[in-house]
Amino acid sequence: MPNLTFDGTAKQYGTVDSATLITESSYFVGANLNIVARRENGRSTSGCFRVSGDRSAFYNCKIIGFQDTLCDDRGNHFFKDCHIRGTVDFIFGSGTSLYLNSEIFVEGDPEGDPEMAVITAQARESSLEDTGYSFVHGRITGTAKDVFLGRAWKSSPRVVYSYTEMDEIVHPGGWSSNRQPERAETVYYGEYKCTGKGATPATREKFVKQLSDAEAEPFLVLDYVEGTKWLLPPPTKEMDAKRIEGNEVYALAMCVSILLFAPIVVSQPIPVDKSQVEAWFNDIIKPVKERGKTLDPELVEAETEPRIIKVMQGGGGEFDTITKAIESVPSGNAKRVIISIGPGSYKEKIKIERNKPFITLLGDPKNMPNLTFDGTAKQYGTVDSATLITESSYFVGANLNIVNTAPRPDGKMVGAQAVALRVSGDRSAFYNCKIIGFQDTLCDDRGNHFFKDCHIRGMLISFSEAGHLYIWY
Repeated sequence: MPNLTFDGTAKQYGTVDSATLITESSYFVGANLNIVARRENGRSTSGCFRVSGDRSAFYNCKIIGFQDTLCDDRGNHFFKDCHIRGTVDFIFGSGTSLYLNSEIFVEGDPEGDPEMAVITAQARESSLEDTGYSFVHGRITGTAKDVFLGRAWKSSPRVVYSYTEMDEIVHPGGWSSNRQPERAETVYYGEYKCTGKGATPATREKFVKQLSDAEAEPFLVLDYVEGTKWLLPPPTKEMDAKRIEGNEVYALAMCVSILLFAPIVVSQPIPVDKSQVEAWFNDIIKPVKERGKTLDPELVEAETEPRIIKVMQGGGGEFDTITKAIESVPSGNAKRVIISIGPGSYKEKIKIERNKPFITLLGDPKNMPNLTFDGTAKQYGTVDSATLITESSYFVGANLNIVNTAPRPDGKMVGAQAVALRVSGDRSAFYNCKIIGFQDTLCDDRGNHFFKDCHIRGMLISFSEAGHLYIWY
């Protein structure tokens, strides 16, 4: 998989603009990518990835940073088979996202505040806002100790973990009111049938909900991110590639069928049995021709004749950087554009603007690209420090490593947050991605988002005002 890298910091760009990859357009897709914010001395103060576009999806991506790795900014997003790594607030933002079969890796920071190993900092400020995170069939692991599943960065965060395997690194209390006791009355923190040594309902804080079947069901369906209207499958590369006009470059025939979620099956909750999740997912996905009128008309039109752009380092593609490929997409784009990224490390600060919907970033699952950058909040501001920022709708990312490589903060420097990914667009999906940072790894900012088979790593991992569903197994 190709490596997308950059070393921007919040000091240079501000947190949300320090990201290696920034996507602001709708209908973006990223697949088989390594997105990395570079580090020095093992620490990072930059964002790795910011997603600000609506309807974006990521498949098989690694998103790697330290602090503020993934800025899941706004819009609906879907992550599948991803790996997200960080330390402090490393998934954050105001998006609406679903994470399926994804891994969160929380790195220890011996020099940091022992109460600041936190995965999510969800940014909902009112119970009237229909936003939040849902993580399903995933795993929480890492080298940190006493990790909080979330903290009340804003007054009314909503985060739910279902069927999640939690290592013993999780703090017995599980969640933090962010040292503001009054927020215990307004948070919505829930757990449902989680397992592992870190899943200890008896020791959880009093404000944490152990959900009933009925309470959990809304967080266990693909319609949590309005998947009936927009969600796309992970793009694949057909094995029978064609040669192009006598040279050695291969045209990649992409199989980009539309996910079909018929009203009858959309309401079917994710199964309890982890081994049945993939079959459940595949059973409710149908090609566009079988979908009828349930899909957004603009999305149907966008998928009729997708354009394929190949990015290869050292030649062999149309472009040698991801940024150049994105720049080639016209504003107001109305067709699916699949940016196929060759293996290697791409040190770039990547942003997909809001006026460029229907973009897919696709890496090779056997050799995922690394998207890296070392932006920090001091340079860019927190939410703009991300390695990858997506602000457009209908984005999909698959098979990517998204990493913020900025140095780990020393606890003294102002603006040390470093985001790997910010998702600010609606209807975005991520499949098989690794999102790695330290503090604020993932800014799950706003909109509906879906994460499946992802790995998310950080210390304080995620903050957002959005609704999200994370499914992993």
